[in-house]
Amino acid sequence: MFMTGDVKKAVLAALLIMASPEIMMSVGYSGQDEMTYICFFTISLYYFLKGKYKIAYLWMVCAVTCCPLMLMPVLAMLLIKEKNIFKLLSYVAGLIAPLFLFELFYRNDMTYQAAKTANDFTKMAWDMLGASTIDTALGEISIAGFILVLFYFSCYNIVLDDTAECRKKILYTVAVTFVAISFLMSNGFYRLFLYVPFLIILILISEQDYHINMLLLMILTYGRTLFACYRNCPDNMNTYCVMKNSWITALCDWLGSVKYYPENSGCLYHYLEDRAITPCLMILEATCVMACIFILLIINCPSYKKRLHVQGGVKGSWSIILYSMCTPLLMFLFYIRLLT
Repeated sequence: MFMTGDVKKAVLAALLIMASPEIMMSVGYSGQDEMTYICFFTISLYYFLKGKYKIAYLWMVCAVTCCPLMLMPVLAMLLIKEKNIFKLLSYVAGLIAPLFLFELFYRNDMTYQAAKTANDFTKMAWDMLGASTIDTALGEISIAGFILVLFYFSCYNIVLDDTAECRKKILYTVAVTFVAISFLMSNGFYRLFLYVPFLIILILISEQDYHINMLLLMILTYGRTLFACYRNCPDNMNTYCVMKNSWITALCDWLGSVKYYPENSGCLYHYLEDRAITPCLMILEATCVMACIFILLIINCPSYKKRLHVQGGVKGSWSIILYSMCTPLLMFLFYIRLLT
């Protein structure tokens, strides 16, 4: 609502975010800490857009302390705000200082060290940078690293002011960063959703055609859901620990089903796993997903002025309904597999 002043768009943004199956799979049952640091980052973004940079910086520190990956979007925002390299370095030092303090105080804590090993963010970043390289006269160069440098340089070139156009550029920058984290890094299923809130807000504040945005978002959502199911996202939804003392456990007992026990797993993932989706189909599906996300980023870029239109009288309300049906459909298929 802060970006447009439109209450209807604000409500629609909330509904689209909550209707995302990635939100359900990532947060609805896994109970991870992603929502905590995304909340911290969103608050920092809000204050940053309002020009309250000191308050925004405090929330940035909280977000980075919870998850070092937040350094990527935070650094983009700092490059937009601060052009003095020495001040910028001091800001970065302030961001990472709590991480070193945690390492110092909890160096002998087994729980902390195990969690740090399981979530090796440094390794994730290096894997992304080293995934694709090209040979040059200087040796191998990381394609992802080269693009990242260009991206941060473009952030540095953005002139910060109190205009709606500048705020759109900031939000677009944040959306691009989270898309990179969600799509180009090797993440657990509970980080699938990171890009969703920022992409949806970007779509709703964009001047691009509403219908084509919703159609692309719908294709992206269903494609990511299929890919996520095949990559065992819902695997833990039917374990005894999650289902114990719940209404679904009682329903399974009443129907004589014991598939909620791990040894009798019968969830949608195992159903797909047993049928071994062909590599060609997965490549096609992944290609469509990547194409949709890149098209959405291109056509909703603040500097992209051409307006696209969907021919044939396609209505936005239908695309919203189809998009919103993805999560109920996923849950229906999962519980059908669980109860039968």
